[in-house]
Amino acid sequence: MVVTSEFAVVSPGWVDVVLDPDDDLIAELGNRMGRVWACERFIRLASGNPELVAFWESIQLKEQERIEQIKSLLK
Repeated sequence: MVVTSEFAVVSPGWVDVVLDPDDDLIAELGNRMGRVWACERFIRLASGNPELVAFWESIQLKEQERIEQIKSLLK
């Protein structure tokens, strides 16, 4: 009889649940979406400072590109 477990020992005394790799991608997707929303706020707050607005817009664009990458991996 073969017994499988959903738990893996990470280090002595600690047990961690083995998760589906998609769970990590979904969590990262949520984190990056939060960063995009934060960038929108930072852009509004930086109005009047074109250099700072450009910086936050570039960060937002990079995060949006990563979001698209993650979405393509989840398909």
